[in-house]
Amino acid sequence: MTERKKIWTVPNVLSMIRLLMVGVFVWAFFNVSHVTAGFIALAAALTDVADGFIARRFNLVTDFGQIIDPLADKLLQAAVCICIGYAYDLIIIPLVFLAKEFCMLLGGYLIIRAGRVVPPSRWWGKLGTLCFFICSLAVLFFCTPQNKLPAIILLSSAALVMLAAFCAYFKVFFELNLSKKQDETTREENE
Repeated sequence: MTERKKIWTVPNVLSMIRLLMVGVFVWAFFNVSHVTAGFIALAAALTDVADGFIARRFNLVTDFGQIIDPLADKLLQAAVCICIGYAYDLIIIPLVFLAKEFCMLLGGYLIIRAGRVVPPSRWWGKLGTLCFFICSLAVLFFCTPQNKLPAIILLSSAALVMLAAFCAYFKVFFELNLSKKQDETTREENE
């Protein structure tokens, strides 16, 4: 397969469409309705499920796809989180999300810099993402900024699950870092 074909696979095209849907979501959120934006977010989430299934089922996993897929996911999540946080005056929710994602990005960078392989996403990370989308869609479809309490409960629940996933990933990061130090100690003892 040529490098061009590795980029233009069905899963990668779906991820690119999801990237474009981020802008459409934001536009719909502020110019049409929260419900319309919710349907766009739902459609984007379904493209995420589809591209992952197709990539694994038909062996279409590419280096480009491993970059663009999580990028599209995180940008969509950030857009949803920031828009809802803005509309509901809940700045803490986007701050928690952005702080978690920054720490995850920094951790991944440190793992790569140490010469390790970044571990794939785990079930708890997928659960955090699923919980975030379910709660966010519920807010978009059923809540109003005039009655914030249901949105606060839903988004706080999602934030707690995402924080729990972050703590689990932090443990993995710590174990990887610890095993690196043990490898270095063993290597020094053998020299």
